[in-house]
Amino acid sequence: MAAKAHCARVAELLGPRRYAELMRPRRAAIVALRRSGLSWYSIARRMQRDHVSVIRQARRGEAIAARDAEFAALVDRMVAAVVVPAAETQIES
Repeated sequence: MAAKAHCARVAELLGPRRYAELMRPRRAAIVALRRSGLSWYSIARRMQRDHVSVIRQARRGEAIAARDAEFAALVDRMVAAVVVPAAETQIES
């Protein structure tokens, strides 16, 4: 959903590039996955990143969502669309 909303391919969001046009949808996906109840480790594994990078991007994404209503709405739509297997819903702080 983040890829489609920003005209990017899923492979680009999961890839190593850090272009600005890819970071916004990547952050939205990370925030949505976290709000859906996934652990940092599960999100990192899905996004092909280390957990520290995921935590940092989630914090930045939450800050953007706090000041940008369009970004917050995208995250909310993504949270509604995420289906999380019960085995992966262990949130750790």
